[in-house]
Amino acid sequence: MSASVVITLVLFTLVVVNIIGNSLVCAIIRKHRDMRTPINYLILNLAMADALYATLIIPMYIFRFNLSHPTGLAGDVLCVMLTNGSFAWVAAIAAICTLLAIAIERYYAVVYPLGNKWKCSISAVKKIIAGSWVFGLVFNIPLIMINKLRNNFCAGIWPEEWMGKAFGVYSNVIVFGSLFGIFVLHFRVVHTLWFKSAGVRQVNQEQSVSSVKNVLHMIYGVMAFTTDG
Repeated sequence: MSASVVITLVLFTLVVVNIIGNSLVCAIIRKHRDMRTPINYLILNLAMADALYATLIIPMYIFRFNLSHPTGLAGDVLCVMLTNGSFAWVAAIAAICTLLAIAIERYYAVVYPLGNKWKCSISAVKKIIAGSWVFGLVFNIPLIMINKLRNNFCAGIWPEEWMGKAFGVYSNVIVFGSLFGIFVLHFRVVHTLWFKSAGVRQVNQEQSVSSVKNVLHMIYGVMAFTTDG
């Protein structure tokens, strides 16, 4: 068995596990009405984005390692829509936006439990979810437009070298800036729960702090299952 076939089988297995795991998360949230909360809807969107990314990224590796890419009009369409993985990155950006929204929601829920700085309502979550997908699509329009089929190989070809470099800088700022923001918000949440819990107890006493910690563990556990699945 060739190395390319082994790599494809491994990737395909990981994709199947990913889809099954994220589908279970979606099914659980949709089945139980008491779980249809704003934060769980964000987790639902995260699971869907993660599963969609895995589904759309695998064709690129299948064609790259095992199949000869079609030519002509069909090949051009496949290159733009599927085999270069551009639309998979739409889901990836939507997932990053959702993770940032979850981090912000947890930050205000824990650090300002009785504050009115930001309330995550169902209507707000719907706007966040729609916005994450719109931003993901807009963000990746340049990648979608530069997909070209050359010598039976689908690749992104920039008209000018500086355009590729500029998009690389822009992508790194957006992605790593978001990840840094997520890290800072989670650090503030953990710091508040474990090192400033006395201030929180003044609001809800020890039972409330314990409940918040339990919810936090549950949320992060589901997030880990979602992203790792």
